[in-house]
Amino acid sequence: MKKFLLFSVLLCGISVAIAQMPTLYTKSLVNSTGFYGQCSVILGTDVPFNPNYPSTSSTNNYRAYISVYNDKGKLVNRISTNPFGQFYETLKLGNYTLIASEIGAKKLPPVTLSALTNWTEWYATQYGNPPDPIQVSLTTNAPTAEVKVVFLRHF
Repeated sequence: MKKFLLFSVLLCGISVAIAQMPTLYTKSLVNSTGFYGQCSVILGTDVPFNPNYPSTSSTNNYRAYISVYNDKGKLVNRISTNPFGQFYETLKLGNYTLIASEIGAKKLPPVTLSALTNWTEWYATQYGNPPDPIQVSLTTNAPTAEVKVVFLRHF
């Protein structure tokens, strides 16, 4: 009986934790500076011609790597999203550039932004165009930023 009760309590705890997963990332930045966001992929026959969420497309959460560069163009961190496509990073105040790439990419973005053009050309031949770089500015007036990353894929 004790084993059954212990198992029930453990199962309830796991269920509550799973139910809270989508909000864990935003809660982690409550008293910090940094950014949070979500990656998604839009699949559709008219994606290259109409990237504004066409009606014949499907939008899904998407796992990806986010490479974070400082204002000098140097890589400061590379993070991966959770299974829901969510991510967050705590950073000092400053200006940052975010580059997203596929989880399964054979090559990750370079360690400096000055080498980004060559990587972008290679990436486009392998996977399609990567999402545009995202500029994030963290200031005392805006210490956190919400980021949306969208991969456009034609099928």
